[in-house]
Amino acid sequence: MFGKKLRLYLDAAAATPLSSEARERLLELLDVYGNPGAIHAEGLAASNALEVIRKEAADAIGAHSDEIVFTSSGTESNNLAIKGSLNMYGSGAHAITSLIEHPSVLEPLLEMERRGAQISYLSVDSEGLVDSEALKRSITSKTVLVSIGLINSEIGVLQDYKTLAKAVRAEKKKRKDDSSILFHIDAAQAPLWMNLKVEAIGCDLMTLDAQKILGPKGVLGRKTFHLRGHLHERSHLHRKIVKVMQKQFLFFAMIYGERLKK
Repeated sequence: MFGKKLRLYLDAAAATPLSSEARERLLELLDVYGNPGAIHAEGLAASNALEVIRKEAADAIGAHSDEIVFTSSGTESNNLAIKGSLNMYGSGAHAITSLIEHPSVLEPLLEMERRGAQISYLSVDSEGLVDSEALKRSITSKTVLVSIGLINSEIGVLQDYKTLAKAVRAEKKKRKDDSSILFHIDAAQAPLWMNLKVEAIGCDLMTLDAQKILGPKGVLGRKTFHLRGHLHERSHLHRKIVKVMQKQFLFFAMIYGERLKK
C-alpha cells in the first residue's frame, strides 16, 4: 500500500523511449563502422546497408530513395527545408507559415527575414486551423515556400492539409512550374497517429523525427537541395545554435525503415 510510487512518463510528444525492436536492430549495425563514401570493403558494406535502409524509409512514405535525406534532428531537417528553399531563390524570396509553428520553423524563417527574405505569418482560428483562403490571398509572385506543421506539437490540431496542398498546387499550375513554389510539411508529430504518404499529403518536403516514434534521436526528410547557414530553433529567450551530431545516418535511417513500415 505504501510501496514505491509508480512514475508515468507523459512527454512522449517531445521524445519517446527506444523500442526493443529498434534497440535490437541498432545493435546489429554497431559493427558496420565503415565510411559509406569509401570504396574499401568496410565502406561498401556500410553504403549497401545505408541504401537498403534508405529504400525502406522511402517505401514507408511513398517516396523515391533519392528523395530521402538523413539529418541529425528535427531542427536540422526544418532548417534544411526552409533555408534551402529560400537560399535557392535568393534575396527577396517570399515564404508563408503560421504563427503557431514550432520554433525550429519560426526561428530559421526569422533569420532568413533578417537576410532579406519576405515572410508572411498566418493567424489561425479558434481551433488552431490555418484558413486556406488566407493562404491563397498571401501567395504572391515571389512566394517560393509554404511551411505548415501537420500536427501541432502544443495543441495537437491536425491541419486540413488537403485544402492547403490544393492551394499550392493551384499556384504551381498557374505558374506552369512545379518547382517554383514548394509545400513543406513538418510531420514530426504525425507518424504514430496517421499513415504518411507524401503524395497523399500533397507535400514537396516532409520532416520526420525518429525520437517521436520510439527510435533514437534523428530525422529523415524529403528534400533535394543544399542548406547554407547555421541551425536556428529556440525563441528569443532561449536562442541557441544546435550542434549537429555526426556519423549517425545509418542508425537514424534504420529506425525509420523499421518503424514506419509497421
